[in-house]
Amino acid sequence: MRKLEKLLLTGTMLSAFVSPAAIEIATADPVRLAAAACPQGQVGTPPNCKPAPPAPKPAPPPPPPHPAPPPPHAAPPPPPHPAPPPPPHPAPPVQRPVQPQVQHPQPPQVPRQPVQQQQQPPRHVPPPQQTQQPLRPQQPNVTTQPNPQIQPSPQPNPQIQRSQQPNIPTQPPVQPRVQTAPVTTHMRPPPPPTLPPPSAAQATPLQRVTGPAALVPTTPQGQPIHSVTQLRTERRQSVVGGNTVFTEGNRVIVRQNNGAIIVRHDDVDRFRYGARDVRVERRGNNNVTTVVLGNGVRVVTELGPDGRIMRRSRFDRDGREVVIIAAAVAVGVGLFVELAPPVLRIPRERYIVDMESAPPDYVYGAFAAPPVEQIDQAYSLDQVLDSPSLRDLMPSVDLDTITFETGSWEIGPDQVDRLSVVADGINRVLQANPKEVFLVEGHTDAVGSDVDNMSLSDRRAETVALILSDKFGVPPENLVSQGYGSQFLRVPTQGPERRNRRVTVRRITPLLAGR
Repeated sequence: MRKLEKLLLTGTMLSAFVSPAAIEIATADPVRLAAAACPQGQVGTPPNCKPAPPAPKPAPPPPPPHPAPPPPHAAPPPPPHPAPPPPPHPAPPVQRPVQPQVQHPQPPQVPRQPVQQQQQPPRHVPPPQQTQQPLRPQQPNVTTQPNPQIQPSPQPNPQIQRSQQPNIPTQPPVQPRVQTAPVTTHMRPPPPPTLPPPSAAQATPLQRVTGPAALVPTTPQGQPIHSVTQLRTERRQSVVGGNTVFTEGNRVIVRQNNGAIIVRHDDVDRFRYGARDVRVERRGNNNVTTVVLGNGVRVVTELGPDGRIMRRSRFDRDGREVVIIAAAVAVGVGLFVELAPPVLRIPRERYIVDMESAPPDYVYGAFAAPPVEQIDQAYSLDQVLDSPSLRDLMPSVDLDTITFETGSWEIGPDQVDRLSVVADGINRVLQANPKEVFLVEGHTDAVGSDVDNMSLSDRRAETVALILSDKFGVPPENLVSQGYGSQFLRVPTQGPERRNRRVTVRRITPLLAGR
């Protein structure tokens, strides 16, 4: 009997300990699996649901991952989808790649729940401020701690900055190197003088002289003149229309009271040098000279009543005509054209080529180069001769290797070969276009009177043009010579300067053709 009582007492005590544990083990898994099926805020297995106990204070949720920077010109992202209400227990953190540059506090580790991870994909996780959490207490660090994804970082991302400001380049564009051509001040010249018509004495060829080609003026007694001092004694002076006119054979210089000065001459004597035949005739009001050159080519020049060139043509031995100059304006039209200094887009040494230091290719490049600015119209030869701003549109070559004796226009025998590079460049251009026209300009230094310098510079240019044709075969009809005295000093000094006593050559065909 006592043994039976002991057994009953022992069983009763074991059941008291076993029953709660068995009940907890039996009900643990069903409650966990069915927790999602109860209404919000309740736990248990339906229909045995009951209010959930208050949740402990959870740790702050992990911040969302860094969003990718928006592409340039992209539309704003759509608002995130609202997430379902959180369960009563703290939701397990979603494992995402952690950006190394931002450190966030890690929440306590909670066992992962695969089912909820599938129901809440990463792209539906809303920002903390947009998630409704009625059962969670307000976290003070949500508003006090700044979000690094919303506020800009101290060092902005250059890629994002460029995408937000596409019209602002990161580096200033490289501007082409430009400069303005030298400003050439020039007084408005007086009207071109009226040249005397070709005389009967000019209707005969001129014999070549010994040594370099030269046009030697003579006195009325037939004595040669070799310097400006001798020439001054043979110069005739008069006043016409308030201007002072100086006549030296077929060369006329006009000086106004304000100091403006101009010189003109005809080219008959230069074409007569070494020619086979010369004819001078009058057609209406114009004078026409026909010169048969040594190679059998005929050059016909028609001069207006004032001596200006109206037309110049070359007739080959087969009779084919090539018009060289046909750009003349009516009498009374202004010949002085004033333009702004051109803007250079080529190197300075390519715009004004110095023969003394430049390679031969620079010479040919200057003769073949287009104008430094676009030309909108064709100009007459007299407009080009009287307007330095027009001539500044074309590159030039300074023959600073040729020096003249003071007061002389003749070139020594030792300097003739220095013109070979210039002649080769001109002939190369003429092979491509036999209608090209080149201007040979003469210049002096500031020593001496303006009338002497004007006559001296004009004769120096004529001498260089004559040697280019006689020695190196440059067609004389493709050359025009003009003197400018001391108006355009290369070195600004009133004393003697060799670099100011120079000759300049430039191509002027684009100015005459308007392109």
